[in-house]
Formats: sequence, C-alpha cells, structure tokens
Amino acid sequence: MSGILTDANKTYNDDQSATADIINDGVGVQTNLNVGTSAVEARVGGARLEGRKSLTVFNNGNGTIYWGYTNAVTTSTGTPIFKNQQVEFSVGDGQAIYLIAGGATNDTRITEGA
Repeated sequence: MSGILTDANKTYNDDQSATADIINDGVGVQTNLNVGTSAVEARVGGARLEGRKSLTVFNNGNGTIYWGYTNAVTTSTGTPIFKNQQVEFSVGDGQAIYLIAGGATNDTRITEGA
C-alpha cells in the first residue's frame, strides 16, 4: 500500500520520513518591543500573526530578558536571552511566548513569519 499522509505541519511518505513546513509565502512582520518587569507576549501588534510558523526574539537591550510559555514567567523561572542574543522559535499562532526583564525597559526586536 502506498500513499502520503499529511497534517498541518508535515508530510509523511510511506517510509515515515517527514518534510517540514517552511515559510515561503513572503508573509512576515517585525517590531521593537520594550520588555520590563511585567511579562509581555512576544508578538507584533495586537494579535499573533495568523498562520505563524516562526517567532524570533533578539535582545537589543543592555540587560538580560527571560522567556517562558505563560504570562507567569519570572526572572527566576524563565530561560535567559542575553544582550545581543537571538532566539528562534518554530511556533504556530496557537502558542504564546512571554518575555520579562529584571529591571528597566529592554529594547527587544520581534519577528513573526508565516
């Protein structure tokens, strides 16, 4: 029996090898986001980019910022992103990423791609 199974993110052939979904529609947005001592969602604008497949966070500030999957992230529980460090997430529009800093407002650059 031969065939191809598909889901929203991957295509599987009979040998179960997968082809990853990629950004190829030319849809992307970017912004700067000030991250302070209250958790803020990493997104461009008022809502996540529809059909988002990637999210990039670049710490353009002088302090360390921290990320987590909920708005309960803290500087103690989050994963650090140091000054001049970039983190890329393969994440859809159904998953939020939150950021927080330990002190004054940190300049952060956000991109989303679909």
